[in-house]
Amino acid sequence: MDPARLALMIPILALCIPIVAILANAWRKRGQAHPIQERKIQELEAKVRSLEQTVSVLSDSVLQLEDRQDFVNRLLDEQTDSQEH
Repeated sequence: MDPARLALMIPILALCIPIVAILANAWRKRGQAHPIQERKIQELEAKVRSLEQTVSVLSDSVLQLEDRQDFVNRLLDEQTDSQEH
């Protein structure tokens, strides 16, 4: 390589070092959440778990109510059938 090209490459490489460092740092941080964001994510996850539990309890309650309603409807149907005869 001739000295003119080498003299041109040295400053270019020198300028590339901080750019590569910035890009590497950004790449490394990209996978990490900020502590405040991490805390908010954990709070949201806890709220979602709580909501899932509430929905499960409500779903069970609705099923029980449906069963009771079916039972009452059967009793009413039997009562009307017995009154008709």
